[in-house]
Amino acid sequence: MSGSQRSLTSGLALVRVTAAVRLIVVAAIYVAERAEQPIELKEDGFDVLLIAAAIWALVMAVVAFSGRRSRVTWTEALIDLSLVAGLVYFSGGPFSEARRAFFVFPVLAAGVASARSTALTGAAAIAAFTAAALAAGLGKIEGTVPATFTGDLYLLLITIIASLLIDAKRRDALAEAHRNELLSRKLLEVQDQERRELSQWLHDEPLQLLVAARMELGAVKAGRSGAEERLGRRIKEAESTIRKAAFDLSPYALEELGLCEAIRLLAEDEGGQAGIEVSMDCEALEPHPQQDHAYFAIARELISNAVRHAQASKVCVSLRRDGSGIAMLVRDDGIGIAEEKRLDALKNGHLGLVSARERAAAVGCELRVERPADGGTCVSIRPRD
Repeated sequence: MSGSQRSLTSGLALVRVTAAVRLIVVAAIYVAERAEQPIELKEDGFDVLLIAAAIWALVMAVVAFSGRRSRVTWTEALIDLSLVAGLVYFSGGPFSEARRAFFVFPVLAAGVASARSTALTGAAAIAAFTAAALAAGLGKIEGTVPATFTGDLYLLLITIIASLLIDAKRRDALAEAHRNELLSRKLLEVQDQERRELSQWLHDEPLQLLVAARMELGAVKAGRSGAEERLGRRIKEAESTIRKAAFDLSPYALEELGLCEAIRLLAEDEGGQAGIEVSMDCEALEPHPQQDHAYFAIARELISNAVRHAQASKVCVSLRRDGSGIAMLVRDDGIGIAEEKRLDALKNGHLGLVSARERAAAVGCELRVERPADGGTCVSIRPRD
């Protein structure tokens, strides 16, 4: 879904919420003012205005749920304020049950507008309530001024709280956008680093093997002893090296056999080359192509790091379903890594931890590095709560 589509969908939802709230407020005012009140209603004016408010609410509800409006306008808000102010005037001023409807305005604005608009809406509600309350009760009902002032204070308090909440929400959204920007930048850096490493690897391994094979081919043509055997060995080494690289870049076992078996083959290969025991514990997991590639890449980084740098004799890998995601644990019995060295490694992009951490974040997980009491290193990937 594009940004404009998301904005339209969000706008429609807010318009419909506003329409539903408007209907509820009209119903609440009707019920409250029909109860026995110490303040006499101006029946004719109140009934006419309440019918007008009900018609307005119904019409706007039909418009909202037909999808013809994608935002709440100031004109609508002013009409709503005028209707509520009129109902307050006709039903007791500062002592009217309808006065509580004014509290809806800043709260609802906090859900559909900015902090500035919320503050303006609250100020408009205070002004409308004050005007209606004083017009209805000043000089006619005892206690009008203190009751009006009290209502204004509560409305002001609600407005301030709503404005602060929407401002905090905006700051959180900006912070999240900043975090996403940093994450995207770091991912690009990691991908660029991987491309450089691949280029270097192609130069240092397959290319050198092919150069050596070409030389042996020349030796074969020259009829040198043992050249044919050496040529076959070079070709076999190049074939094995390129096949391993192809598996690492796009593991065929991942699509054919699933995440568990792909990581098992990876672990056996890494451990076999280094002469290290690598055990695998994995429950049956449903395939999820996009996430599986990320988890496989994470496992490759962590297993490679443990095999090459931890000086371990044993590495254990486990995967299991954890809520909506997958939890992964890679533990070795090696020399471990001190906290300050781990932070330096993360800062400088070493040991594959940066790449693993960014990939984990991309699938909604967090990476933790711990040093168990019995030694070694334990790296866990778990879905965020």
